[in-house]
Amino acid sequence: MAGGKKVVVASARGGVYAPGTPQADLDFHERYIRTLLGFIGVEDVTFRHRRGVGPQPERRQASLDAALASAPAPFAGFADALAA
Repeated sequence: MAGGKKVVVASARGGVYAPGTPQADLDFHERYIRTLLGFIGVEDVTFRHRRGVGPQPERRQASLDAALASAPAPFAGFADALAA
């Protein structure tokens, strides 16, 4: 149905479920979305996670900075929109 399409999923998480962490096996989010998109034929899926978003302002800002630094070029303008 939607084969040949590229999808970028941007998500924010309270925890850190990165590969190699103790919580990695608890990450159902990425597997679920890949399965759902695969069902309609989308196989080129890129995830950009904002990890470790906690209640502390300094942690939120560090997480946002890391996420924006790893964002592909089409998302570069988001930093300005978020700051406004």
